[in-house]
Amino acid sequence: MPKERSVPQRPLGKLLRELRRSRRLTMRELADVAGISAGYVQQLEVGLDPRSGRPIRPSPDVLRRLADPLGVTYEALMTAAGYLEESGALARADGHRRTLSTEAIDEIRAIVAETTFEVLRKRGLI
Repeated sequence: MPKERSVPQRPLGKLLRELRRSRRLTMRELADVAGISAGYVQQLEVGLDPRSGRPIRPSPDVLRRLADPLGVTYEALMTAAGYLEESGALARADGHRRTLSTEAIDEIRAIVAETTFEVLRKRGLI
């Protein structure tokens, strides 16, 4: 099944639940495929850290693990989680899509997202 290019705007937890259900996966099945615990999948869907009561924000690595089994791009989940904005720079690349494969574009976007996250992390901004 092809990956969706983008995801509608809604709270991340609700989006993850809808995507999981649309793929007919249980929390346990998604957890097993993504290499995380079923309890963490539940926390992500609820959207709150049970210890602090604050909104939960999965790491980019967790989002990367969830993207494929949920049938969406890594960039789409990074955007939904607030790590990326709908980027004008990425939008300007649209004119070149005829010469790049979808896989190449996804790989470039993943590299940009990961690099951006690392720079922000090293600067102590996240």
